[in-house]
Amino acid sequence: MPKWYELLLDHNLIKDIDEWKQILAGLDLIPASDYNLLRDGITFTVLKPADLIYRDDRKEFSRYVKFEEEIPGVTYYTARGNTFYSYLSISHAGLGYELRISAQDSLQHLERDEKDHVRAAFLPREAFCFYWEDKGKFSERHWKRLRATQEKLMEKNGWEEIEETKPYYIAEIPTHIEHKYFTVWHKRI
Repeated sequence: MPKWYELLLDHNLIKDIDEWKQILAGLDLIPASDYNLLRDGITFTVLKPADLIYRDDRKEFSRYVKFEEEIPGVTYYTARGNTFYSYLSISHAGLGYELRISAQDSLQHLERDEKDHVRAAFLPREAFCFYWEDKGKFSERHWKRLRATQEKLMEKNGWEEIEETKPYYIAEIPTHIEHKYFTVWHKRI
């Protein structure tokens, strides 16, 4: 779930809190049964062993984490006066997931992608390392090394695990992580 106000303000897609409140007021007009990125975020389920991705919010299957959504009601203008819609995208990128946004200054960034999205965050794949472990071959020493690597990469990329009260038998499963621009919840199903 994007932290929309911070994300849009820092990428010059809104001017201030008043403009954000206008966008929020428009959400009240959209039926709760209709998917809306601003209200609902992006949700998906990774299905094993086939490595299928089910996009819960769009009711679609995919082979890859590669989603792009127009941000409703958020546009920006170029120096020539052209109007563009802003997009949020999530895609698998080597050792993790790129979370990108198209914005006014995206053309000035060297790290922009083919659609002129700039990186808003990078989520290392190690955030989900618990799910890779074979429960029948669990090694505490291996888990501690993996966890240390996870913590280092998460901190380096601006993510923090939020401690919540959990039953003792799943105490080590991180289910809630935060970034300046995003909140991610994940769990085993």
